[in-house]
Amino acid sequence: MSELTRTVVGRPERLLVHALVALGGAVILWETASLSSDSATFPGAVGLGLILFSVISAIATLRSVSAPTVEAPLVQGMIGLALLGAYVGSTVLAGFLTSALWFLPAMALVGGERRRSWLVAASAGFVLLAFVVFRLVFAQPFPPELILGEI
Repeated sequence: MSELTRTVVGRPERLLVHALVALGGAVILWETASLSSDSATFPGAVGLGLILFSVISAIATLRSVSAPTVEAPLVQGMIGLALLGAYVGSTVLAGFLTSALWFLPAMALVGGERRRSWLVAASAGFVLLAFVVFRLVFAQPFPPELILGEI
């Protein structure tokens, strides 16, 4: 992201984003209620992670000196939250790993990443790593996945 697209962000805006990200995590947790206990492990971990790190970041924001920080504009944050909502919705139709293949590059593009080869490699690498860790190492099945031919 270039310096021209950055903006000064105050405490209220940062706290709003933390709250909205935590809300997104809560929606993901709510969605896991419809999954079997084994299939709910990965999405549940994602939802809890969003909530946990939002709370930690909000506490750090409240404790920080009141000086604003230089971050992406609030509009970019809201676009990111809209993408998170679309990701949650698409996981119901296509699965968590399949949805991550469009969600991760989209979020990186909103954040300013422009190296297409890196976007493809990082997204595919994350999906492969998540598959290996959860399915092979922890032996936890995912909900049905489009890319695995289960939908």
